[in-house]
Amino acid sequence: MIILAADGSVGVLADGVEAIPFPEVVAVEASGPGWTAAGFKVDPKAVRATLGATATASRIYVLYFGSTSHAGRVVDTYSTQDGEYLGSYLFPRGVDAITVLADGRLATLENRLFPTLRLWELPCPAPSCAI
Repeated sequence: MIILAADGSVGVLADGVEAIPFPEVVAVEASGPGWTAAGFKVDPKAVRATLGATATASRIYVLYFGSTSHAGRVVDTYSTQDGEYLGSYLFPRGVDAITVLADGRLATLENRLFPTLRLWELPCPAPSCAI
């Protein structure tokens, strides 16, 4: 985490794993000479939203957990340049993990009865989403 000083320069660098108070969302405020910071810690009982993410130089792929018949089937894509949403994919069955290969194909892992790795050549879901 980087906490900026009032002039925009780096004031404090903090790194490491921190315990989260259970079970509420906690507001956090800190200040020092010439800087202040505020934020929130997430409730550990919050609904799980994602199973994983992977990226290429131009796109980020996010696999969503979900709680319906689409659980583990929806992958959204975003631009690495500005975070713009580029479209979604719906897989035929739920997957547990994703990764992008060097050639642009997406690999998915299903771990139901036995582990299954599938390779996908994805169609472009939006006109501006070239890999």
